[in-house]
Amino acid sequence: MHTETFDPQGYRRDVMLCLDVSGSMASSDIQLLDSYLEMVQRFRGERIGLTVFSSAAVSVFPLTDDYAAARSSLEEARDGLRTHGSKGTRFIAGTNDASASGSSLIGDGLAACAAGFDRRGEDRARALVFATDNELSGRPLYSLPQAAAVVKRTGARIYTLAPPAVFKAEAGELADLAADSGGAHFRLGWGRPADEIVAAVTAQEAKLTAGSAVTVSRDVPRVALLAALAGVAAYIVLTWRLRR
Repeated sequence: MHTETFDPQGYRRDVMLCLDVSGSMASSDIQLLDSYLEMVQRFRGERIGLTVFSSAAVSVFPLTDDYAAARSSLEEARDGLRTHGSKGTRFIAGTNDASASGSSLIGDGLAACAAGFDRRGEDRARALVFATDNELSGRPLYSLPQAAAVVKRTGARIYTLAPPAVFKAEAGELADLAADSGGAHFRLGWGRPADEIVAAVTAQEAKLTAGSAVTVSRDVPRVALLAALAGVAAYIVLTWRLRR
């Protein structure tokens, strides 16, 4: 009996895509969804989720490794924005809460996106891609630093993605938010942000997760095999001698 033990390992990452769909982002959200589609096409093996927000947050789809479903949801969301709801999915309707004190609550949106990370007890790499112009309108429950603290408790790094037209002060806050988490800041129209974010996430967010050890045993009948071979050899020799 021969026994071998294998310890399979694999990389595990969770990537939450977070999109600000408030009024000030209307001219950029389709481009941002296109960027998210590019990211989904380039990731391999990651679980991906999408949350959108304005004065309230909506989970478009939770973390999943079903890439076909993720692409379909992103395409429907993009088509819904492009046609103002006549096609695709008008998911932004649920992001406008009349009882909320504002219409673009950036910190609340970030905290809600962080809440989408599950399996907190597992040692998983986590990344949050936060697309916003950071134009606050109202009184959020969470300031941006408070929301950053919520993200930090999940162990996620933040990768901020700003639209082409963003105020300098707001862009600076986003850059600081990303840097403080160990992530990075990107902007549409500067380079290829989708490729750069995927490269940054896959380079920095990889954690090698050990699988369950597997023991494989197989019979190796060495003694019986040698005895059989010896018997065959003796038979051949005996037959040869009798024929002489």
